[in-house]
Amino acid sequence: MNNWLTSETRKILINKVLVPPIAWVKECDMTDGKKKHHPEYVITEGYLKKLSSEEIFYEQQKNWSCLSQKEKEIVMALPNFDKVIFKEITGIDVEK
Repeated sequence: MNNWLTSETRKILINKVLVPPIAWVKECDMTDGKKKHHPEYVITEGYLKKLSSEEIFYEQQKNWSCLSQKEKEIVMALPNFDKVIFKEITGIDVEK
């Protein structure tokens, strides 16, 4: 477990690729409809938005595309890495 926690692969995935399922939306980015639906924005200056799987997968694919080739190779060098399973879990097509 300690090997994983201190691995370069984990650092790349956590810091550069994976997107949390909740995002903070600032008041200035809210539509009038969202402001009506989230009246607490007046106090909190925004709201928490639950991202859909599609939104998460889109952002993660975009983040993957921004990695250097070396960083991509580090992730894919994990023992038993399977690009089909990786895509199922993360939405990331490693060949894009």
